[in-house]
Amino acid sequence: MKFLLRPMLPFMDRMVAIRLSMGQYAEAEVLLNKIREISPRRARLHLNLGLAALAQNNYETAERELLLEAEYHGERYPSLKSLADLYYDWGKREKARSYYEKALEGCNYPADRRLIERRLERAESDETFAVALQSRDAVKKGRRLASERDYDGAYRAFEKAVELDPYNLQALNNLGTIALRVCKEPQAAVDYLSRAAELTRVPAIHSNLAAAKRELGSRMK
Repeated sequence: MKFLLRPMLPFMDRMVAIRLSMGQYAEAEVLLNKIREISPRRARLHLNLGLAALAQNNYETAERELLLEAEYHGERYPSLKSLADLYYDWGKREKARSYYEKALEGCNYPADRRLIERRLERAESDETFAVALQSRDAVKKGRRLASERDYDGAYRAFEKAVELDPYNLQALNNLGTIALRVCKEPQAAVDYLSRAAELTRVPAIHSNLAAAKRELGSRMK
């Protein structure tokens, strides 16, 4: 019966992309596991499972899925960078550095290159990496406070993260988002989101930046 569901796979792929872009990681996992039942080695299946797990701090699951993606489809740039991001967030400095070096060789995206180069600098030594991990922990604190609707506390935590690591992509994006949607300060939002957009191709961040610029423009009329 599974072959009868194969025509649905492109639609399911699109739904997964939407869920991931909206931060609905658990919902994305449900869809991805349905795809796994139909096509266990589908391209990007294990990559997306790994990214969804990483976003939820499920490091062991993320590692397993991302390594499967590399095993089934080769050590291509997306899986190499995702593994590097995993090990960086997990606190495994040497593995993060190794995978970032591999990813950089095949990286054709200026924004990605900037982020990878900054993270390689942070992963240069135990001392610099320890500061990066403090920044990571500040982001986790900020996310927890934001989930509790303590946006003032979350904002301060994200500011601390950026103070520790000016290239902390997640902190910059979260500061920009709170500035735009909660504080109603589009200029601050543009400042933070512009810095974030220089480090990533993630559509959601560029969309947030465009929204902040529109809001700022409307206030200047």
